[in-house]
Amino acid sequence: MCHELVACLTIIGLSTPLYCPAQNARPKIELIGDSTQTDNAGYGRGFCANLTAAVDCVNMAKGGASTKTFRQLGLWDKAIASRPDYMLIQFGHNDEVSETHNDRQVPIDGYRQNLRTFIAEARAAGVKPILVTPLTRRYFGKDGKIHSDLTAYCDAMKEVAAEQHVPLIDLQPGSIAYLDSIGEKAGNKLGLTKKDKDGNVVPDKTHLNLQGSYVFGRIVAEDLRNVEPALANYVLPDPAAVNVVAPQPR
Repeated sequence: MCHELVACLTIIGLSTPLYCPAQNARPKIELIGDSTQTDNAGYGRGFCANLTAAVDCVNMAKGGASTKTFRQLGLWDKAIASRPDYMLIQFGHNDEVSETHNDRQVPIDGYRQNLRTFIAEARAAGVKPILVTPLTRRYFGKDGKIHSDLTAYCDAMKEVAAEQHVPLIDLQPGSIAYLDSIGEKAGNKLGLTKKDKDGNVVPDKTHLNLQGSYVFGRIVAEDLRNVEPALANYVLPDPAAVNVVAPQPR
């Protein structure tokens, strides 16, 4: 791939050498995003499990991160410095502006611009960016269907993907369709739990347990195969079996 390169020759009079790809290079894919992409509370573990052993799958996602704080924390520079071939970039949950107006939140226009900057800097570093619309929260209505609060940010990401000619994995409608098909009771079984203000254990409607990681990680992997044909052969033909043993770094 683009970072596993060897010098072929230098043209006289040019300071920049020409390069050709190394043989049998392993593609390196990084996950760049928030908690819903992490190994412990998102689909990252299930996604990587659905790739073959011939690919390096590295999870750089950070709980609580937005397009603003991922850079402020130095995580973006660290991700670029690790020299991946592809980045799956998913933000929105923590960018979304709410009544709390905390420092990590980013209005829609700023969110669009932050995505554009990520794309430009990734490309300048020889990395191919792939945008991923945010995994839906499991907000079921009285009609038994998901009512997403992330539509505006998903639409903004899709606009940037079209404008910048970047592959897009549209996880938001894909995750909504899956949850609508199984219903609220089964959907809640894919997530973590938490305590409410009264100390009662209730479903966490944002984060995923191990089973949920494999379900939605598979959806992302299958969509990756469709939007980036060069990686199609690195996606397992059948869904990976859930493995309770934490994977070793590849």
